[in-house]
Amino acid sequence: EYKVSEINDELKEAFLEIMEIYKARIAAGESMSSFEGDGSNLTYGKRNLKKGNEDESYEQVYLDEAYKLSNGEYSDIFASEYGYYIVHMINTESLGAYDEAYEALKAQYIKEKYLEVMDNLLETKYELVENAKYWEKVKIGHTVVELDIDAVNANTASGS
Repeated sequence: EYKVSEINDELKEAFLEIMEIYKARIAAGESMSSFEGDGSNLTYGKRNLKKGNEDESYEQVYLDEAYKLSNGEYSDIFASEYGYYIVHMINTESLGAYDEAYEALKAQYIKEKYLEVMDNLLETKYELVENAKYWEKVKIGHTVVELDIDAVNANTASGS
């Protein structure tokens, strides 16, 4: 939760001048993401907005400005209760990419959790012993891979 403080007109004007500088830099071809960490209080973030299904934290003025834009366009500078903004519409049809990324992350998370649980089960229920006799040759399909167990153990012991 943000605490909103009243600011005077002089400070508002100073913020607006800073935003004008950033708007000029955008017009000159700089990426908005390059502004982050340049010593200002400017923040850059990507948001996924779907008309009719917006997060309640968005102010209506922000949504109105964002929905006016076509792909690649930047908004004019506008003010809200929380500050000044410039919106860059990257892709009005990006929810498919969002859904794909979400599913990929979800699958990765499930796989990592599965491996973590299996590792914990193996460590608590079974004593793991390397059987060099069976690991000297590993058959993968029609390929036989011969391992030099002594070299593998030497590398493992040395940390390489």
